[in-house]
Amino acid sequence: MSFIVSQFLRLLSIIAVLVIHGSHSAQLQYRQPDTADAGDFIGVLLNQLSRFAVPMFVFLSGYGLSIKFRKDQHEGILKSAISFYKNRLTRIGVPFIVWTIGILWMSHRIGYFEHDNLWQSVKTVGYTMYATGADYHFYFFTIILWCYLFFPLLARIRTGSWLHFSVLVLLFLVQITYQSPSHYIFQHYGVDRPKFPSSFFFKWLFYFYLGMTLAIYDLRKKAATVAISSNKPSAIWPAIFVVVSFAIVFAEYLYYNNGQDPGNFDHFHRYTIWFYTLSFIWYYRTTNDKLTNYFDSRPGLQSMVVYLAQISFTVYIIHTWILRLLQLGVSEMYSRLAILLIGSFAVAFILDRILSHRNHKLIHFLRLVLGLPK
Repeated sequence: MSFIVSQFLRLLSIIAVLVIHGSHSAQLQYRQPDTADAGDFIGVLLNQLSRFAVPMFVFLSGYGLSIKFRKDQHEGILKSAISFYKNRLTRIGVPFIVWTIGILWMSHRIGYFEHDNLWQSVKTVGYTMYATGADYHFYFFTIILWCYLFFPLLARIRTGSWLHFSVLVLLFLVQITYQSPSHYIFQHYGVDRPKFPSSFFFKWLFYFYLGMTLAIYDLRKKAATVAISSNKPSAIWPAIFVVVSFAIVFAEYLYYNNGQDPGNFDHFHRYTIWFYTLSFIWYYRTTNDKLTNYFDSRPGLQSMVVYLAQISFTVYIIHTWILRLLQLGVSEMYSRLAILLIGSFAVAFILDRILSHRNHKLIHFLRLVLGLPK
């Protein structure tokens, strides 16, 4: 995939995340379809349509990191690992720690770090970062940190080797083991799976490594000196798979929507979401050249997409606070979604402009905490 297509997908994914969170009220109201209205149905439809979001983010992280740190793999594993961790753990780890401590303290889940409260507070912060997240969307930090932990090792595996294939298959099998409805199979045979948080690497590392794999494949293809056939793959079949897989995702949701809490069955760890996400990736890889040419012919639009993708991390961090404010005074879902989308990007843009003096140490730290680009 080209840089602009990967940035477009990043932007599309953060918009999908906002739609998921902004349409949650429709899910709650649609628990009893007989008393729900058409607006609730459309809200649920949009919610499920956006379910590619987090798996796509994880895939794009693996893809982007493989390209960015490719040259480091010629160094020793220890040196390259230290270089990578220094670069990326600061970028993700600092805002994760600062926001976690701040939210836990404001919600009175930890006390001051002194005397008898110190050890209890440290344990609370550690468990929250590992298992639950201080805010409901902070599990993504944990997912990415798990992926970062394994990246230097996975990057050492030669793409196309038997070890590479074996690891990819192993990660796929482990991920499927923890996707619904695998639990019915284990229950049938009386096998208790070890329990892990939703953000545990078992459930996400396949997407990450698949991104890494396809990035190396694309780099090799780009560097090849042999002539490549001008016959471009058709996007018809990928498009059909996207439509069919989404239809199955939505049908599955409607099947389980019987009055219970949507959180019991509506999550990212579903076979249907797995097929939907991979179909989505397939489609955009097939249409990569067309999309690249489209954006290249519109430099203004291309610049806007790249910029909005760059501030998407900030949008992810702050959007739940904007959503909480909207829930206090905006009851109509469509208005709330529109304001959430526009407002989140607008606030991120304003913060980027206000904190523009990047050489100042305090400003640099604030940009880091807010997830703003360097």
